[in-house]
Amino acid sequence: MDIYVVTGMSGAGKSSLLNFMEDNGFYCIDNMPPVLLPKFFELIDNDNEDINKVAFGMDIRGKEFFNDMLTVIDGLEKKNLDFKLIFLDARDSELIKRFNERRRPHPLSKDGSLKDGIQKERETLKELKDKSDYIIDTSSMKSSDLKDKLYEILSNTITRKKLTIVVESFGFKYGILEEADLVFDVRFLPNPYYLDDLRPLSGLDKEIKEFLEKYDATEEFFQKLTDILDFLLPNYIKEGKSQLTIGMGCTGGRHRSVYMAERLYEYLKEKKNLTVLKNRDMYKEARNV
Repeated sequence: MDIYVVTGMSGAGKSSLLNFMEDNGFYCIDNMPPVLLPKFFELIDNDNEDINKVAFGMDIRGKEFFNDMLTVIDGLEKKNLDFKLIFLDARDSELIKRFNERRRPHPLSKDGSLKDGIQKERETLKELKDKSDYIIDTSSMKSSDLKDKLYEILSNTITRKKLTIVVESFGFKYGILEEADLVFDVRFLPNPYYLDDLRPLSGLDKEIKEFLEKYDATEEFFQKLTDILDFLLPNYIKEGKSQLTIGMGCTGGRHRSVYMAERLYEYLKEKKNLTVLKNRDMYKEARNV
C-alpha cells in the first residue's frame, strides 16, 4: 500500500495537493486527528485491492489533536509501516498575501495578528518539517508547477494523464454548450437546411460534406481552426489541463456543426490526441424535418 501523510503550513497548498492525489486514485482523508491513524490501518487489509493508495491531510486545524502527531508517526515507524511525509511550505510574505486574498483568519491568530499566527505555526511544525521525506516550497509555484512536482514524487504510483479532447456539436437554438472550454460558431457557413434534398441529411452524410466543401470559407475556417488548436493544445498540456471540450455550434446542430466537429475529430485523432466525438443535437433536428 502506498501511504502519504500531507502536512505543512496553512495556506501552502495542502488542499490542492490532496485534490490532485484524489484525482489520481488516492483514498484521501483531510484534517484527520493523528490519534486515529493507527486505528484506520487496523481497519484496512493490506491485501485489499480497492484501497491501495492512501493520503492523509493533517495540520494544526486539528488543534490539540495535532500535538499527538509526532508520537503517532514514531509509533508507525516502529511498526515498520512504510509511509512518506510530504511537507508544504511557503514564504511568510506569500502566506500573508494568500490569507488576505481569501479573507480567512489564520488558525493560530487568535488576536488577529496574521504574522504572529504564521510564526507560531512555524515553531510548532519545525520538528515535523525536519522529519519530512519531501519539502515543497510553493511560494512561486503555479498550479502546473505543483502538479509537475507531484508527478515527480509519485512517479512510482501514478502516471501523467494525457489530455482528453471532447469535440461536440450542438445547435444554438437548443442552448449553448455550457461545459465547453472553447466554442466555435459555424453559422457563417451556407446552411444546407434550406435545400429540400439536403434537409433530412446530417453532417455525417457525403452530400452535406460535398455541399459545404464547395465554399472557400469552409476550408479557410478549418485551416485557421487547426492552426489555433495546434498552438493551444501543447500549452494546455503544459499547464496540466486533463480535459478540453471544444463546442462546434450551428443553428440546429444537425448539418454544419456536425460536419465540422467530425472533421476536427478526425484531424485531432491523426495527431495522436485522445479524442472523443459527440453530437448533442443532431437527432433533435431530424424530428423537426
